[in-house]
Amino acid sequence: MLGQIEHVNPVTLKDVLLVLFSFAGLGLGLAGLYVRTRARRIEPQPLEVRPDPDNQRIERLESNIQTLSESLADHAERIGAIEALAASNERRFAELSRRLDDLPAQIVTMLRNTRARFDE
Repeated sequence: MLGQIEHVNPVTLKDVLLVLFSFAGLGLGLAGLYVRTRARRIEPQPLEVRPDPDNQRIERLESNIQTLSESLADHAERIGAIEALAASNERRFAELSRRLDDLPAQIVTMLRNTRARFDE
């Protein structure tokens, strides 16, 4: 059989090999295309829409309402503490303001008691 290849026209052999490799490449290309485009099943389906059972929805809503109520109660306690702190700060500020208003008179009195000289 290999001895007969010597008698084959080289152009014909080249054409036959070209056709064989073309068909092989076409087959591989089609197989790759098939593998790439075939449908794949992903579990669990991310886009599947299922109805939510009513009892689970109600339980979830009640849980959310309970969580929000607890959070609001906590916020109310914090707001009360902040308001008490603000009232205390206002009293302190008023006392400091009153004491600062009296300060110049006290300084003059201290200077007079120490017999400091005033350039009047």
